[in-house]
Amino acid sequence: MSVSDEYQGHWYEANQIAARASRLGADERRVLLLVLDGLEAGRKVYGELKIDEDGRDFMEESLAERRDAIIYDTIEHIRAMRRRAGK
Repeated sequence: MSVSDEYQGHWYEANQIAARASRLGADERRVLLLVLDGLEAGRKVYGELKIDEDGRDFMEESLAERRDAIIYDTIEHIRAMRRRAGK
């Protein structure tokens, strides 16, 4: 693939993302922005995502992240219940 082809592919994909995002509602765009935040944060830590070259076990990573999310959500629910009980 030539540099020109790669640039055209990048330009096409960027335009497709923008076009599709423009059809989303406000809350849907916020969700998309949070996903982009996650990709950018990962890029700062791991570099550009290249799926075929990345040796991480994403199934294991996903399990660990979900477990952590359950823990964090449970903690927030306990805090909310305690606040309500204090009223």
